[in-house]
Amino acid sequence: MDGVLLAASLFACGPGVGMAPSLWMGGWSVLTMAMAARAERALVKTRHRITRAIEEREYYEASQLVLSLASRLHALERDAEAVGELRNVLQQLIDHGQDKEVVSLARTMVTTPEYRAQLSLEEWAPVLTRMQDARQAKVLALALIQNWAGSPDQQTAAHVALWEAMATALAPRAQASDVLEAVLASLVRLCEMLVTSEAKWFELLQQAVTSHTQTLEDWKGYINRAALFSLQIPLGLVRRAFDMCMAPLGASGVAPTPLAEFVDRVLATLTRDALSLFEDLRVAYADVLEQHAATNPLLDRIAAYYYNHQPATGSGAGLGMLGKNIRTMSASAVKFF
Repeated sequence: MDGVLLAASLFACGPGVGMAPSLWMGGWSVLTMAMAARAERALVKTRHRITRAIEEREYYEASQLVLSLASRLHALERDAEAVGELRNVLQQLIDHGQDKEVVSLARTMVTTPEYRAQLSLEEWAPVLTRMQDARQAKVLALALIQNWAGSPDQQTAAHVALWEAMATALAPRAQASDVLEAVLASLVRLCEMLVTSEAKWFELLQQAVTSHTQTLEDWKGYINRAALFSLQIPLGLVRRAFDMCMAPLGASGVAPTPLAEFVDRVLATLTRDALSLFEDLRVAYADVLEQHAATNPLLDRIAAYYYNHQPATGSGAGLGMLGKNIRTMSASAVKFF
């Protein structure tokens, strides 16, 4: 036991025989200051170790050290300072492209109540934008969603900024040749979610990501669900999300396929008063949809949710070759979309 701790144990027993209370109190005050100085020196030492770890590219060690430092500061009731230390190391990890360690540290920050109380959702959008690994960006976004999306009064413009940052971080990494299937798949997953439990919608996003296409699909599905389940989130986000998905195709000079046209126009009809347009599109693209066996039942669910419409048995697929004729709709009608 060092001298400070030994003295502390002795003073904790109270004034000794023959010791004046004032003398004991004075000694205790001196001891308290000595212990505080000792604790401060330990904090300074840990900060130096963090700096050295980052300089030596020991990023995992740096993240563990700053968590230890934050824990000590929390014990001293210095939570704002603790979060400041966490933010500082988080930014350094981002600067060095250590997305995995960024996610590990950030998840601790947002899942620890005393730290989260010092944070705001707005500050995470630029973090997502700067991350280089799309999969890690998705993991961090999930942590943010789970810890901030539960309260209706928190569905604010900050969430819009967060989702748009996700678009910036994830969409450009998608392979242009895979975008079309991902967009349709997101509508499929949306429908699946609508018939289960919307309260558990985020769990669907926790499945393993195997490619950038899957990452884009997960994000696109999330955008759709978020727009649906919060009245303060405009459906226009869905439109912008699709446009971002299609951007790589336009840049590469690839013409939209019939499937892309269908998804594009379905998104344009997602209002309560556009049921007839939605049904016409299903007829017009029936031959395209026949190539995707599970599509029509799921489109029935979209009709039920968006338009309060229950299709009769024998949905769009049964309309057969009528689609090829309706494809000749006038240019003015197409321009509506």
